[in-house]
Amino acid sequence: MKKKSNFTYLTYVGVILLLIVVSLTGSYAWYTASVTNTGTVYTTVITAGNLKLGFENSQYFNTENMVIIGANEVETKAEKSTFDVKNTGDLNASYELYFNTTITNNLINDDFKWELLVDGTSYANGTFGSITANATSPTTASFKITPTALSLAPSELNHCVFRVWLQETDENQNGLTEGVMSGKVSITAVTK
Repeated sequence: MKKKSNFTYLTYVGVILLLIVVSLTGSYAWYTASVTNTGTVYTTVITAGNLKLGFENSQYFNTENMVIIGANEVETKAEKSTFDVKNTGDLNASYELYFNTTITNNLINDDFKWELLVDGTSYANGTFGSITANATSPTTASFKITPTALSLAPSELNHCVFRVWLQETDENQNGLTEGVMSGKVSITAVTK
């Protein structure tokens, strides 16, 4: 009886070892595959386009004492930062833009709006009301201002304007007075 249990035990151990060896060999082959052609081994090189973010005025916003404006005055009276994103590389490149801000809690409101223009066309807009306020003011936040990645071919550029404003409504907006917001636009390259 004891001989049969040893045989069964050794059979199980042998099967397990065989499975381990096959798994490791398959994994090794999977991760060490290389492209070959007539005995020559080629290495894979991944290259990305180069992006350059250049600001005409400043990447920084520092708004104090903003006045509440009507929707028809946004183009002429909104605070703005104007900048270009240029692909200085040899390959296509994609990017996303973010706005990093420090804002007093009274300005975390749907009446405090933003818009991103790309090459003269409104690309995205939103409000600062979606920021989650800290228990104490001010609040620091970062949010994406490009809903989808923008792409640039080599030597192309996007002319961008990011603007913010307090929009007039028919309600009492005294709570928006004496707020302070500072921030900057930042760029992140992405793969497509």
